[in-house]
Amino acid sequence: MNNERFIVLEHVKKGDIIFVEACSQCASKAKITLEGVSPTVELVKSTNNCNLTRLEGGYSAEKTDDGPVQLKISIDNGSKMKVIKNGTILSDIEGKEKGIQYVFNIEDHENLDNDFNDYFISVVTWHKKN
Repeated sequence: MNNERFIVLEHVKKGDIIFVEACSQCASKAKITLEGVSPTVELVKSTNNCNLTRLEGGYSAEKTDDGPVQLKISIDNGSKMKVIKNGTILSDIEGKEKGIQYVFNIEDHENLDNDFNDYFISVVTWHKKN
């Protein structure tokens, strides 16, 4: 993979449970890796199919140490990857923070058509009860 980005998920706490999913609608292969969790999560797109495709692989993990959690995005083309990141605090009915949702919309297509639907990644974390 020759096009990589590393994005630190700064609000993930030790003990948080993390769910990851990703889909694609472009003609490139990719690997999305969540690092700093146990087990490491990898989602893979192994074809150049342009149809809407869900990336295959693991989907959940737990943050077990004090180091950072980061998302590694690797895509197999030479274009410049553009990423839009949004974060939302997930709260209970009283407003107490219970987790975070990160959404990444990625444009990574040779013609850079500014549609940001080439890859969509959702990472949701929930704080462990205790």
